[in-house]
Amino acid sequence: GYTAVAEFHYLHNEPGDKGAADAMFAAIVAAARESGIRLTFVPVLYERAGLDEALRTAQQERFARTVDEFIAHYESAGSQAQKSDGDGFRVGIGAHSLRAVTAESLSKIAAVAKADSVPMHIHIAEQQREVDQCLDAHNARPIEWLYDNHDVNENWCLVHATHIDEREIQSITDSGAVVCLCPSTEANLGDGLFPLQNYLEKGGRIAIGSDSHVSINPFEELRWLEYGQRLISQSRNIAAIRRQQTGRSLFEMALDGGALAGGEPGGHIQTDAVADLVVLDDDSPMLVGHTTRSLLDALVFSGFTLPIDRVMVHGRWQVVDGRHIKEQEARQAYAAVATELEFDGGAS
Repeated sequence: GYTAVAEFHYLHNEPGDKGAADAMFAAIVAAARESGIRLTFVPVLYERAGLDEALRTAQQERFARTVDEFIAHYESAGSQAQKSDGDGFRVGIGAHSLRAVTAESLSKIAAVAKADSVPMHIHIAEQQREVDQCLDAHNARPIEWLYDNHDVNENWCLVHATHIDEREIQSITDSGAVVCLCPSTEANLGDGLFPLQNYLEKGGRIAIGSDSHVSINPFEELRWLEYGQRLISQSRNIAAIRRQQTGRSLFEMALDGGALAGGEPGGHIQTDAVADLVVLDDDSPMLVGHTTRSLLDALVFSGFTLPIDRVMVHGRWQVVDGRHIKEQEARQAYAAVATELEFDGGAS
């Protein structure tokens, strides 16, 4: 059901291969075009292991770039995006986190994002440890420090923002920035729960992300989001603040916020909008008996196996009769690669 993705990408290096960053970029663009999904490529700057720590492992060295190398890579990607054939390929800029990027470098890349009017993404306040480290280093919480030092606006996407206080919530909602929530990943990592009810009551915007890909089901992300909030509040229908139906409220907020996070023109069916459509299977037992009023509730809260019949992206049908038009090829290619990899159980 996803029709567009913002790829938060920071695997830039391969030992002994100076062209690895460009090769990875080309592979991501090729994969997006092959699958038919629209891509916002967000290269991510990663300089250090912590606020006062150097890179410590060979794995972290694969992420690292100098800020000048990073900007050159972004500009190269942007140039290719401008030459694309109208398939919806665009670019953004990302900073891994306040922990992994120096204040000087963040200022440089934020200035580039502002000048080019592209989305600016950053992981922030994901875990309590990050908040504590930021308080020790800057005498300010992560979101607090960001807003005190940068002109954050609707082009910014704050990923996670799990541990935020009342003042920080107000800063985000006043700025128009979107918070990208990744409920299945945040649960998998034990990060904590975002203060959704308070945030929505102040008019906050949300998007959802698959992050570590423990789940790639958009409706499961929305279900996790709502159920987590119910557990801590001991009440129901937390997201049904702006609209009566919880499922519809979650779905429409995610559409609006997702389009904003990706710098996308989509999110709505209207004249001159991008032709992205998802057609549901009317014969699915999950949907039988539901009206348009309750349909999205059924998808969010019962959509363990999604009853999707067709998906159109940018005016082209990519899923027909419940199957991607290149599903068999993709399965075979994935199996060939996966059998050569060693999995260590990291997604447990």
